[in-house]
Parts: sequence; structure tokens; C-alpha cells
Amino acid sequence: MQISAYSDFLKAAGQASVLEAEYASDPLLVAGAMQAVLDHAATELKPDADVTLTSLTLDTLGQSDASQTMEFETRLDRQTRTLIFISGLAKQGEAAVLKATAIYRIS
Repeated sequence: MQISAYSDFLKAAGQASVLEAEYASDPLLVAGAMQAVLDHAATELKPDADVTLTSLTLDTLGQSDASQTMEFETRLDRQTRTLIFISGLAKQGEAAVLKATAIYRIS
């Protein structure tokens, strides 16, 4: 996959909050899609500001299943004047596969 195609792929996954089953078994694609989902959520919170990722932590919680679609959930944990603390889960059915926490700087 070329860089521009990969970037477009992640942007689409971030906006849709879904990763098709054929890609769900690749941990790098799941991690990239999780970051794209968090990026999209943070940008939606402050659409008129420059929002920059400062910290990202990914924790693997289980094995992914290549036959199931991966769904992403986000949650705003806290927001200050200059920072957004956000977390997310990548799930297949009820099983959590990846947990993410991120901090974004608002400028």
C-alpha cells in the first residue's frame, strides 16, 4: 500500500470508526486506524483550533479475529483550555482488542 493510499485509508477509517474484517487481523492497521479515530474525535471537539497529538499509548487487550469487523469507540476523558484527554477502544463484537489513550494540545 502506497503512503498516500494508506493515509486516505486511515482517514476514511477514522471518520467511519470501522475497520473491515479483511484488515482487522493486521495489528499495525488496527493501531493506525485507532489513532485516526482519536484524531478525528479530537478535531471534532475543536474544529476551529489547531489540535496536535502530544502523547499516544496503545495497549493490546486480545487477539483480533480476521472474520469480524473492528469497531472503534472514543470517550472524552477531560478537556482543559489547552489539552484534550481522550481514550478509545477497538472492539470486535463485545471483545475489546485494543485500548488507546491520547493527549492533544489545543493551539
